[in-house]
Amino acid sequence: MARGKPVASIRKAYAEASAAAGVTNTVPRDLKRTAVTWAFQKGMTKEDAADWFDTTSQTLERVYRQHSPDHLSRALSIMERKGS
Repeated sequence: MARGKPVASIRKAYAEASAAAGVTNTVPRDLKRTAVTWAFQKGMTKEDAADWFDTTSQTLERVYRQHSPDHLSRALSIMERKGS
């Protein structure tokens, strides 16, 4: 590991850091998945997340949105309404 020097290979640096931490079976995109999941769980909007994580709204909706505490809340409230 070249301490204080720029990372030449993210893949190699990630593998070394994972090994040092005793973490196996992960890839760098797992970090993004975790960050996006936590952001939605804390209430970040899809629009803000798209800008922050440089990811399309469509990808966020398809892959991550289910982690939002608001996900399906409107649908749930409609289904819980008593008959009119």
